[in-house]
Amino acid sequence: MKKYISFVAVALVALFASCSNDDVTISKTVNFTVNPTTIIESYTANYSEVMSVMGINKGELESFNTNYKLRVRLFVYDSNGQLVQKASGEYSNYDVKLKQSFYLPVGSYTAIAISDVYRPSDSFEYWKVSGEDLLATLKIEDTNFFGDARTILGTTKQTFKVDDKGIDVNINIQPAGALFLVLYSNIFTYSIVTEYELSVNKCQSAINYDSDGNYTISTENNNGQYDWRISSVALEDVDQTQYSGARRWATQLPMNNVGVCFSYWTSDASSSKQMGSGRVFDIKPGDTYFCWLNLDSGDGITADYLYTGEFHDWLYDSSSAPRRSTVSTSQFAPLPESGKDVKRHDATIGQFLYPKNL
Repeated sequence: MKKYISFVAVALVALFASCSNDDVTISKTVNFTVNPTTIIESYTANYSEVMSVMGINKGELESFNTNYKLRVRLFVYDSNGQLVQKASGEYSNYDVKLKQSFYLPVGSYTAIAISDVYRPSDSFEYWKVSGEDLLATLKIEDTNFFGDARTILGTTKQTFKVDDKGIDVNINIQPAGALFLVLYSNIFTYSIVTEYELSVNKCQSAINYDSDGNYTISTENNNGQYDWRISSVALEDVDQTQYSGARRWATQLPMNNVGVCFSYWTSDASSSKQMGSGRVFDIKPGDTYFCWLNLDSGDGITADYLYTGEFHDWLYDSSSAPRRSTVSTSQFAPLPESGKDVKRHDATIGQFLYPKNL
């Protein structure tokens, strides 16, 4: 019996000895900290003077009403582009951090962090993430709705290696697109108008990642027509007894040669009408813009389209009195608590040059 036990013990030793190191998976703890605050920081820094003059309270971009949540998602891919771990969190403002620890085998990895705002009650979202099982098929699609600052999107890629020690991976999510502050003044000047909007002649449709975690942006362009709304105000939604204008936020992903122009609707119109020629921008991540439509500026209808860096010179133009006195927070209706789910594109939206004075 003793001989038999000795024989089994020797056999087991031989079996384990025959195993190579390649058969042993060595894993280490990886601690992730994902910070979405950096998305908003670039916007608030660029808008500091605009917000000061406009009397916009700090925190308006950093938080939102109770119907919506900031959603932060983390996807971790191995060197073959296979999803190996993921995590997510939901928050009421941007001043948070997603913290998550994973036990990962030694090797090289790519992490993709994405943040967006959505409505949990009915899972309504402005951006749809799909294909996450493979890095090469990961996609963020524009669902074709606009909704003020709720359409702000952030995304960042970060590569890292796991070796013989546990590591910390800190990811500061960056803004994916540009942010517009849009003002509509004296909106009740023309009784035939039912709605004003800011439109573009080119719009994003999706962010498409490749096997390295880099991405390109798919766009839509209808022969230069201003077919996509990024902001609007329906006069029926503004209390005329309290306000004479409205203020909105809007977003666009990076694109070159994007035409931006105000337009309007009348009650008997089958399409909106373009107000002037607008302006063309090359939009980059983190860019900020200031667009102001004034229906009764003293000089008739005026429309200004500015980088926020141009705002100071515009406000204190040497050829005219400072415009600070014309900008009053009390003029503008506050942002709606629960905005309507409005499409960026509608088949009835076609643009035509407008007659003077409407």
